[in-house]
Amino acid sequence: LNENQHHLTGELKSILEVKTGINSKVFKLQTTEHAYALKQFKVQTEKDKRPRMKTEVSFLKYLSGLKINNVPKILSHSKKEEKIHWLLMSWIEGYAVKKLKIKDLDQIAKFVKESNQRKEGINKFILDYASEACTSTAEIIKQLNIRKKVIHEIVGDTRKNREILDYFENDIQKIANDAIIKLKTRTSKLHWKEGNTCEIASQSDIGIHNMIQTPKGLAFIDFEYAGLDDLAKLCCDIVIQPEQILTKKEEIHLISEFQKQAITSNASWIERYTDLKNILAIKWVYIILNKHLRMKKDSSFIKEAIEKYLENALRRT
Repeated sequence: LNENQHHLTGELKSILEVKTGINSKVFKLQTTEHAYALKQFKVQTEKDKRPRMKTEVSFLKYLSGLKINNVPKILSHSKKEEKIHWLLMSWIEGYAVKKLKIKDLDQIAKFVKESNQRKEGINKFILDYASEACTSTAEIIKQLNIRKKVIHEIVGDTRKNREILDYFENDIQKIANDAIIKLKTRTSKLHWKEGNTCEIASQSDIGIHNMIQTPKGLAFIDFEYAGLDDLAKLCCDIVIQPEQILTKKEEIHLISEFQKQAITSNASWIERYTDLKNILAIKWVYIILNKHLRMKKDSSFIKEAIEKYLENALRRT
């Protein structure tokens, strides 16, 4: 904090931890005049070397160049060589989004459109790929297999975890294998041709957990996984996000808004979206399983959570 005092207006009155994630913590710094957000990133490991701070800084600077105002503004950040990476930003006042409404989907589509507007001197293709970007069917399958390996590492082969391991290998993997086989049959289709994917600048980790409702509408936060990605994957992540799975009516409305906003001139993303829905639902199952295993939830709780998600994600009304 000492080196950031000159960025703060007024006397520092309080520091409050407001958000703790697997990879970062966010603190609210309150002075006598303003509030600020200080994000501290977890130390990189050998298993996960993703440069989260660099990614977030690069994307926020890109959005700033486009004059997008419903995101945090960078005030300062740590140097690359520092062991602990941090980012000081403006504070966005508002409240957590509990449930997306139709008007919120319109605002999301508008934000994605504005994030991809053409402006002289701004080139989105200088951005790196988003974390787990959808570059090809092979890459999507590879990402799924990596998450599968992580689940095996967490579960192990002990008698205590035998029930959840059997469920994972027999029930979940059957659905996963069916989705992989189906996706492989689509690989040769024209809409998966190299050059069609990863055409948009994407927040990537999009969902109500990274949105704030303000008097002026939705604001968007957390860009540590952002970069170039496929609109098809972004749309999937919104539609089948476990925190709120959209209804069929809401899904159709979102797709219509993305088309109306003309975010990309390449309409092939809609066909890739159809191809990806089931396999990305399985990715979310792996994420849910990973989370509950680390929290040491019992097997019946985990199975119930996964069954409920799959029922809503794959058989939506």
